[in-house]
Amino acid sequence: MRPRLCIPFRLKSTLREIQSCKEYLEYGRLNQKDIFSPTFRGTLYELQTKEYLEEQFKCYDMTRVGGANDNGIDIFGKWNLAYYWDQLSDEQKSIKYPKNSIIANSSQQSSFCNKGSNKSIDMRSQIDVLVQCKNYKRRLQAKTIRELSGIYHYHAKSTLDRMKTFFFLLLPFVLTEQGHRQFDASEIPLIHMRITPLETGEIEGLQGDSKEPARIYINRKARRLLNGLETKILED
Repeated sequence: MRPRLCIPFRLKSTLREIQSCKEYLEYGRLNQKDIFSPTFRGTLYELQTKEYLEEQFKCYDMTRVGGANDNGIDIFGKWNLAYYWDQLSDEQKSIKYPKNSIIANSSQQSSFCNKGSNKSIDMRSQIDVLVQCKNYKRRLQAKTIRELSGIYHYHAKSTLDRMKTFFFLLLPFVLTEQGHRQFDASEIPLIHMRITPLETGEIEGLQGDSKEPARIYINRKARRLLNGLETKILED
């Protein structure tokens, strides 16, 4: 009988199939891509932030879109807010939160307080995230924040959608004081994270993950929706 062959995993052949830094770096190496070109680094940054959100921010089912028809979104997926709800004390869970907060409209609090509702939001499976990555070498421009509103409303059309959909903006820089003001003035729930791009040595060594803690800023609209959960999110 022939010995069984150990067959390595199939390398994904198209860019759309690739959903991790390791796969993308291997794709670039085998196809002799310039892994230090702006285009390659931009895609790598998107995959790096995708992995960070999955590993460190309790996001899941994350998909990198990419391409000309992405409708302004680099990544989309889900956010498990129930993870932070589970960390609250019984006293915190029983608080009467503002009616426009996610907790007040969640199936988790309805169940905890023995209240039924056919409009309840499941914080474990129904929180959507839209992600835009900007691997800029310059500070965030005011027009970028203004453009986010149109992109958000294109994807989150109903009142319910807008209650359970967050827009993440990931950049290599922290927001300036003016950036904070622009973020807070926005009518959509925005969360900014500072993620540093992989260094040259990390790229050459095919190390596709970053454990550096992100600098996070949550705008006023998002804080209202996340009332009761915000502290746990920032602590985690």
